[in-house]
Amino acid sequence: RESLKTLAFTGLSATAGVSQALAQTAEIKDEDIFQFALNLEYMEAEYYLRATTGKGIDAADVGSNPGDVKGGREVSFQSKAIREFADELAQNELAHVRFYRKTLGNQAVSRPAIDFEAGFAAAAKGAGLPEFDPFANDMNFLLGGMLFEDVGVTAYAGAAPLIKKKEFLE
Repeated sequence: RESLKTLAFTGLSATAGVSQALAQTAEIKDEDIFQFALNLEYMEAEYYLRATTGKGIDAADVGSNPGDVKGGREVSFQSKAIREFADELAQNELAHVRFYRKTLGNQAVSRPAIDFEAGFAAAAKGAGLPEFDPFANDMNFLLGGMLFEDVGVTAYAGAAPLIKKKEFLE
């Protein structure tokens, strides 16, 4: 949890213009960044897999003590192209989970508890909408995915300069 707080501060610092030197004084290790990234990848993989298959990540890929996932269901895609895109995204995010789990080895965290229902309800409220179901149709699915991707890109952009083993960036 402390690592996540530090990484969140680092990401906010990067966007708020706080110097990288100040953020680096927090002694963030590459493994901390990878744990944070793994948690993001779990969330994205669960989202895309549930939308495309109706179920989430298999037990072999969630760790020994995974949290529960609340919400999410298979989307009744109307567009074949969007369905194919969603399938590709699901497999790509699952590959990211597997990469980080392999890279971290026995230090990899298990999947955290994920609550799509409360998360999207809060996002809808924040946007001034009465409700938002990202699994309702093609467009809602794409909009829900954009939320995740924006969070992920922002987190990676804030944390990447702090990675010490530059071969991981290659």
